[in-house]
Amino acid sequence: MKTIQLSNAILKKLGELRQAGGYETITQGLERAVDHHLLELRRQRAEKVGKKIRKKLQEKGLTEDDILKDFEIYREKLRQDNAAT
Repeated sequence: MKTIQLSNAILKKLGELRQAGGYETITQGLERAVDHHLLELRRQRAEKVGKKIRKKLQEKGLTEDDILKDFEIYREKLRQDNAAT
């Protein structure tokens, strides 16, 4: 485990946030904050990918119905393949 050094000002803010958030230790509060931030970064990345996919589908002239029909055909094929084995 790596150790990081924090300024007294940051430690004070973390102590206040720990207390306001109901955490027993600064470490618990800090771990929760980092987890939350990482989750938000993953959400933002997924949103960007979704926008790129939407743009490419629109460029190809595909609609949501086209995609859903194609997906249902794919799922049916998987069911048939699984039933055959």
